[in-house]
Amino acid sequence: MGWIVGFVASPRGLIVSLLAAASWIHFRPTSRPARRVLLAIVAAYTLASIYAIPYALSRALVVGYRPVSAHDLPAGRTAIVVLSAGSGTVDDWNGRRFYYLTPVAASRTWEAHRVYRMMPEAWVIASESTGDEEANREQFTPLIHDALVQLGIPSSRVVTVREPTSTRDEAVRVAPLIKSLKVDHVVLVTSDIHMRRSLGAFRAQGMDVIPAIARDPWQSQKWRGWVLPSETGLGLSSRTIHEILGLASYAARNWLK
Repeated sequence: MGWIVGFVASPRGLIVSLLAAASWIHFRPTSRPARRVLLAIVAAYTLASIYAIPYALSRALVVGYRPVSAHDLPAGRTAIVVLSAGSGTVDDWNGRRFYYLTPVAASRTWEAHRVYRMMPEAWVIASESTGDEEANREQFTPLIHDALVQLGIPSSRVVTVREPTSTRDEAVRVAPLIKSLKVDHVVLVTSDIHMRRSLGAFRAQGMDVIPAIARDPWQSQKWRGWVLPSETGLGLSSRTIHEILGLASYAARNWLK
């Protein structure tokens, strides 16, 4: 389902939708429904691509959450769990692939580092997914791990969960790690709109979880980025729709607590 939402809320989805509507008008030039559909497509994609609009709508998903502070962090053995957000890739002429953190993944990594500085005795569990498991099987690239180490966290304190397939899979696979590390509390780091589903999925696995929302990586963009149509706006629309559908799906399967 995720890839369908990602396709629809993308420039490719817009082009396909416009081509379909244009073809309808071409073969039925007098059809009023065809023209109305074309206008609806243009209006829907325009609104969805203005970053301020999906941002405002997505705030319903983050009600009750705020940036975590030192006062929110309890005493005792703690693990900071930072969830994956995939990666970007660049290939060279020899077919070698370079992986890099996406803005969403980078914002989560930066928040994990901020939380670690408030509790430097904590373990850090980095969920690492490149979105390209087959190509990356022989030489796995732990992007979040490497970035955290570069930021000053000792490598010995960072545990990697490799190639999870979903948020629930992350929760299921992290749960035994928490037990093996004899951790009392979990600070969960993920994007603000992703937190509600993630928190429910981790608590359903019996973990005592404290939310630590990462800052929106586009929150500091100039005013033009907020009010003019852009691919970034479509991306946020896609992620917001994905979270709403994900919450409904997880609730229906009793994967939330």
